[in-house]
Amino acid sequence: MSDDGSMLVGIDDERGHERAHLYYLPKRGSGVALTGENVTQSASLLIPNGGVNPSLSMTDTAGKVILQLPSNK
Repeated sequence: MSDDGSMLVGIDDERGHERAHLYYLPKRGSGVALTGENVTQSASLLIPNGGVNPSLSMTDTAGKVILQLPSNK
């Protein structure tokens, strides 16, 4: 736990690469972030404080966003 109340739990793979994070940030909210073997492949979920406008994002191995909810369009 940081002085500002932020909390983070991270899980590394057998090679020490960061792969999963569960976090709470007082000014942003809470979420989970996952990374594949290729660091550009990821999925993240953020639930802002108050629960308004949660977001889900996924990227492929090229780093291209393949899912963004809600859509930015």
